[in-house]
Formats: sequence, C-alpha cells, structure tokens
Amino acid sequence: MKKIWKFLKNPPILFLFFIYLITFGFCMISIVFLIIDINEILSNIIFVFAGITVFYTIFTFILNKRKIKKCIIRILSVTPITKRYVTDYGFRLRITTTIAFITNAAYAIFEGVMALIGRSIWYASLCAYHSILWFMRYNALKKDGIIYKTHDIKLDGTILGEIKKWRVYQNIGIDFLIIVPSISISIWEMIFSNRHHIYAGMLIYVVSAYTFYKITIAILNIFKVQKYYQPIWQSIRNINLADAAMSILSLQVALIATFSNNSDMKALNMATGSVVSIAIIIMAIFMIINSRNKIKVLQYKMMTNE
Repeated sequence: MKKIWKFLKNPPILFLFFIYLITFGFCMISIVFLIIDINEILSNIIFVFAGITVFYTIFTFILNKRKIKKCIIRILSVTPITKRYVTDYGFRLRITTTIAFITNAAYAIFEGVMALIGRSIWYASLCAYHSILWFMRYNALKKDGIIYKTHDIKLDGTILGEIKKWRVYQNIGIDFLIIVPSISISIWEMIFSNRHHIYAGMLIYVVSAYTFYKITIAILNIFKVQKYYQPIWQSIRNINLADAAMSILSLQVALIATFSNNSDMKALNMATGSVVSIAIIIMAIFMIINSRNKIKVLQYKMMTNE
C-alpha cells in the first residue's frame, strides 16, 4: 500500500500526461452527457470517474508542478517560436492579448448585429463595452510594435521612448473612464431588466471554472508584470483585470438567476456591480495620475540632460 501511495504521489511524467489526457476525456464526455439525454446510471458513473480524475489531476499538479513545468518547457523548446513563448514573458503576453483582441472584435460584431436586429439596449451596451476593450487592446498592441511595426526600436531605453510608453498608459486610463457608462448600462440591464447570459444545463459550471481561471490569471499577472518597468504591459494587465472583474459579475448574475428566485439577491448584484464600476474608475484615475507624474519626471530629466 505504501508503494502504491508513493507512486501516486510522485509518478513518472508519462503516467501524469496519460492521466491528464484521461481527465480531459472524462470532462468532455461529462459535458456532452449534460447537454444530451443519456442513461442516468451511465452518466453518474462517468461523473464519478471525472470527479476522481480531476481531483487526482489537481493533487499531482500541486505536488509535481516544477517537474511538469520543466517537462513542458523541454517539449516546447523544440521550435524557436514555442521556446520564445515559454521563456519570453513579453512575447507570451502579446500573444494572449492578440487572442483577446480578436475575441473582443468577434463579440463586438455579434452583439452589434444582435442590437440592431432586436433593438436591444443590453446588446448595444455589450457591443460598446467589447468595442472599447478591442480598441484598448489594439492601441496597446500597436504601440508595443505588434501591429504595423509602429514601435520605434531607436527610442528603446531612451527618455523619449519611456515618455511615449507612459502616454499610451495614460490614454488607456482615459479609455477606462469612457468604458464606464457602457459597463453601468450593462449592469443596470442585468440587474433590473433581467438580462443576462443563459447557460444550458450544467454548462454554467464549466463557465464558472473558466471565469475563476480568468480572474486567477489576471491577479497573478499583477505580480508578474510589476517586475518589469513596462507601462504598456501594465496597461494590458489592467485591461485583463477589468475584463475578468466584469466576467465575475456576469457569472454571479447568471448563477443567482439559475439557482435562486429571491428578489433580495438584486442587492448583492447591485453591490458587486457598484464595486466593479468604482474599482475601474479608481484604476483609471490612478493610471492617469501615475502616468502624468512619471511623464513630468522624465521630461525634467530630458531637459536637465540637455
């Protein structure tokens, strides 16, 4: 028994990846079973196995995360692009931001069409929200040299280059103030007009898991980006954090609508919505004030150097 426990605590990497593959398979099958009507006994058996494999996956990942990380890095280091993705945080941040940028554009187009077809204030506010997020991410990517190669390499490390970066940071802070009205309208529609995303069956649990993953990554990036003196990266971090906060609010409204008929829950939604809105406003003001102070210091340095 001790040998089995020792093996399960510290298994070989190949065994771990095999277990993770099985876990993924059980999770996918569970989602399919939730969507379509399948024999209840068979469904329960699949759910039990899915629960066991998910628990064991989390358990082994916590105990062996360093070994797993080294193995993943070794595998991904085969090609130059994947190696850079693993080792270069800035490159990784740009890739994930580009994906989010494309997603925002797709959402904005879809919600804009739905707003026109249904003459819906709810979809119009969501379209405005995702459109501004799209513009903010586009602006950050463009100024960081990903789009149209607008990044001036000659200014890297210079005072003028730093001033330009902080101005991008400041402009994104101003964009946050612009996005607040669309957020407020969305929150109002969710709470008082009962407008929210509807998730069929147990799909809401999948959305919940993804939302908590999203907010966890956004919070972890606060500490990661802080190590780098990169205003544009910090602005991307703030965009992701605000987006994750809105996802938490949307999920909360959907969960309450699914599992509770108590109208008093509107107070909780109002409280969360107010916290999200105020937090975004505070973050925007901090970005504007902080960037202006940084720019003044840099301009003074540039004048004294001359």
